Amino acid sequence: MRLDSARILPLVLVLAALAACGTPGAERDARLPSAEERRARAFTLTEVARSDPDALFALIGGLDVDSRGRIFVADLAAPEVTVLAPDGRLERTVGRRGSGPGEFQGISSVQVLPDDSLLVFDRHRERITVFGPSLDSAAYTVNLASRGTVGARQVHRTRSGGDLVAVFTRAYSTWDDPREDASRMNVVRLLGADGALRRDSMLMVRANESLVRREGRGVASAFNPFGGQSLVRFGPGDRLYHAWTDSLGVTVYGPDGTRTSRFRVDHPAKAVDAADVEQWSGRLGSAFRPALDEAAKGGWPALDEMVVDDAGRVWLRLSGGETETREWLIFSGDGRYERSAFLPAGTVIHQVRANRVFTSVDPEEEPRIAVYALSSRWR
Repeated sequence: MRLDSARILPLVLVLAALAACGTPGAERDARLPSAEERRARAFTLTEVARSDPDALFALIGGLDVDSRGRIFVADLAAPEVTVLAPDGRLERTVGRRGSGPGEFQGISSVQVLPDDSLLVFDRHRERITVFGPSLDSAAYTVNLASRGTVGARQVHRTRSGGDLVAVFTRAYSTWDDPREDASRMNVVRLLGADGALRRDSMLMVRANESLVRREGRGVASAFNPFGGQSLVRFGPGDRLYHAWTDSLGVTVYGPDGTRTSRFRVDHPAKAVDAADVEQWSGRLGSAFRPALDEAAKGGWPALDEMVVDDAGRVWLRLSGGETETREWLIFSGDGRYERSAFLPAGTVIHQVRANRVFTSVDPEEEPRIAVYALSSRWR
């Protein structure tokens, strides 16, 4: 499963996002066909490649694909990037454990740059490493901590200008006022290629609603399966897409942080079953049970995953508990519903390129990468 920071890491509607400048863009109230209609005209996805059994994964955080079709996988539990051939064969790894150039402790994301160079973000070390197209050695590194920009959870290099767009989050502290937990914000900042701050508060979005337990001077937090989450993704033209998962919709921003469009869809929340609460309580521990019970009263979020494809279409995965398959709603960039796709539960889409869908699969056994082909063309 893709994680926000670990497991989750990573569209708006009630977005509590503040654009730093510019006037609001177009808004659309999107409409959905019935569930029966959506399933009748859904894409058929056929698996065409699967990762080599020798490619072992634990916590897949993301992946990207280069111009040759090679797949680069970031695993939060691994000190290197795994490189798969287009057919899923294990081709090589990039990097190793350590603190020097080309060495990592916890890779949270990878990005293939236009010339097939590879950008690797090690969230644990607050450091960006870029490898040349040969992948043989690190071309250069950017230490965000040394530039005073600490706390980035996502980093993306723009295609125009080579600047960095980073999403920063603040950890819970014993000094926080508990009454302010619900109003926490994440900040999107623009950094230079060297990591220096170029623009602070380019955008502000709501922080994830976590399960928080305070006891004395101690504080602990955990993923809230029933709480709202902020999903921030990047798309063509260096546009930024934001979703607040409690509502079904998305807000799109231009490279300067100006809102360009927004759409939303009425979608009632699905109630949380007692069995769902029990299952998550078992995963998170009894200490979080009171907070989990309270969060469950609001029902499931409307969605729990988002990806933007290479044509600027937005894919949203509907939430709602444990099912055998999960529906992904596909919208045009201006908010028109186009099609749906259904994938097995535990499958997360990371990239969509033309008619190829690149996913990670987290079944009961070992996680793996799977590539699907869309069996029909876009209308």
